[in-house]
Amino acid sequence: MKRILFTIIFFSWSSILLSSVFDSQIDFFKIANEKNEPFPVLSEKHSFIPYSSAYQFQKEWVAYLETLYKKTGYKAGLTSASSQKKFNTNTPIFGVLVPERIYYNFDIIPISEYQHLFVEAEIGFVIGRDITTPIKTLSTLKRSVASIVAVAELPDIKFSDLNSFQLVDLIMINSGSNTYVVGQEIDMKQANNIDIEFKRNDEVLYTESSNTVMNDQFVALHWLVNELLSHGWSLKKGDLLITGAIGSMIPAKKGRYVINYGDETSLVFDLR
Repeated sequence: MKRILFTIIFFSWSSILLSSVFDSQIDFFKIANEKNEPFPVLSEKHSFIPYSSAYQFQKEWVAYLETLYKKTGYKAGLTSASSQKKFNTNTPIFGVLVPERIYYNFDIIPISEYQHLFVEAEIGFVIGRDITTPIKTLSTLKRSVASIVAVAELPDIKFSDLNSFQLVDLIMINSGSNTYVVGQEIDMKQANNIDIEFKRNDEVLYTESSNTVMNDQFVALHWLVNELLSHGWSLKKGDLLITGAIGSMIPAKKGRYVINYGDETSLVFDLR
C-alpha cells in the first residue's frame, strides 16, 4: 500500500513540476514557429514525460495556433502496426488540424516553406452532427458521418534531427499536424475497399489497401472520436477527421503527386 501511495504521489508531483516547466517552454515553441525554425526536443531535457503531460502541452500549443488560424478538425496518427513499432507503442496518437492553409486538387504547394515535410494518403470523414459524448457502436458512428473524402496529409516534423525525438515530443508538436490536400467525395460503403496507388512523377512509390488502417477505417475513426472526447475535446458538425496514413509516410520532394483511390477518385498536386 505504501509503495502504491508513493507511486501515485510521485507521478502527481512529477506532472505538476512538468506542467510548470512546460509553461515556460511554450514561449520557445512560439518563437520557433514565428521564425520557422526547429522546435526544442523536450525529452532530451526531461527523461520522464507522461503521455498525459504531452497531451496537455499539445492542448496549450493548439490554443496558441487557434489565435493564428482556424481549427478544422482532428487527425489520428500511428494507426498501422508498422508505424507503432517504430515508436515502441501499441496505441495510436492524435493531433488537431489547425492549418495555415488548405490545399485542393491541382494546387501548387511551396516545399521551401516547410522543414521536414511528408506526404500521406488518407481518408477524411466529415462529421454530420455535433458529438459531445462517447459513441458506443460503429452503426451509430456511421450515422454521424456526413461524407468521406480523399485527403493527402502533409505533416511537417519540425525537429532539426529526425532521429532525436521521442513519441511524447511528436505528441507535443501536435503530432506534426500542418496542412493537407482535400479531394472529392468517396462512396462511404467503399471506405475499406479502396486500393491506393501513390505516384510521384509517374513513378509508383507504393500500393496499399485502405483497410490496413487499424484493419478498418471505421474502427480507426471510432477510436479517434472517443479518444478526443476523453481528452476534453468536442466535435462540431463539419469537422474533418483523418484516420492515418494508408501505406508509407513519404518524405516530400519536388514533383507532381498523383494518389489514385481505386475507381473512386484521384488527388493531383505539385510540390515545388
